[in-house]
Amino acid sequence: MKIAIIGAGIAGATTAKLLVEQGYSVDVFEKSRGLGGRLTTKRLDWAHIDIGAQYFTARDPRFTEQVKQWQVTQAAELWEFTPFSIQDNQLLHSSDTTKRYVGTPRMNSIVHHLREGLNINLDTRIHRILKRNDQGWCLIDESGKHYNDYDWLISSAPAEQSQYLLDNSPSDLTAISQQLPRNAHLPCWAVALATKGEVAREIQGIFGDETISWVSRQSAKPQRPMLGDYDDCWLLHFSSQWSTQHSKNTSQNLPELALAWLNQYLAPYKQNASQALSCKHNYQHFWLYAKLSDEHSALTPIIESNDKIAIIGDWCFGGRVEGSYLSALHVANFFRNKAI
Repeated sequence: MKIAIIGAGIAGATTAKLLVEQGYSVDVFEKSRGLGGRLTTKRLDWAHIDIGAQYFTARDPRFTEQVKQWQVTQAAELWEFTPFSIQDNQLLHSSDTTKRYVGTPRMNSIVHHLREGLNINLDTRIHRILKRNDQGWCLIDESGKHYNDYDWLISSAPAEQSQYLLDNSPSDLTAISQQLPRNAHLPCWAVALATKGEVAREIQGIFGDETISWVSRQSAKPQRPMLGDYDDCWLLHFSSQWSTQHSKNTSQNLPELALAWLNQYLAPYKQNASQALSCKHNYQHFWLYAKLSDEHSALTPIIESNDKIAIIGDWCFGGRVEGSYLSALHVANFFRNKAI
């Protein structure tokens, strides 16, 4: 049996790995030049930046066991720190004791670990899908190239992108499309800053405010080398509300705003409180589909046996990296347990 998977993030790569282990022939199609989806790492000449998910947690026993295996193979590591948070307009210690993990030496290392033995077509954006009853699924990329004769199609793209493919298919897939959540994700601006200026080492992660929702000290993550003449590298995620309001085409100077925010709250924790942090390098990225909105926290994968299509991803099981993994496990178990 021949299966096509759209997307090479944690959901797509995990599904592919599990199905190949079951003996299926699997082709993965990824629109980007690299692997990882929201676990992507941007390779810059001054740093390798985890621009999407900053860490992941493990609550479900099945995912907890998988994380242990990633630790054994050194694809992931526990990031040991206690976050700070903004309270009454001050940066203070939080009482958070959650265990957080990161891919090592980059967030997308987990997906690179999974890719062994997989046939992944990078830089291949699937533009249309076509269901032919006698020949199975056909996928068509942006250049017009056809990929034919797939018995099953699995999309692990964001729910909105899967919905687009279904709605623009020549086949009648309306009933499946209507099962997908509308506007499941909220956007996020991400800004990376390489700074000069000493900051107390205890500050590694910050729960922010209505402007900046989260800050990671990238240079404090396990196995993160610095590649330039700076003291620290930070990644700031602007809040969903702020990012929605200012959108992808904002005229705001985001690195300047991010640096001002850091200087405002980090002042009491700098070696020289009167000397502001300076920015040596910066990078910014807009995530259109970043955080799962609260109203869509109880969604499960869609599997349609008659049409031989499944829709999975990090919009399932509460979102996050764990939700992506569990959605992959869900569809892999379906293939294992059903006569297809």
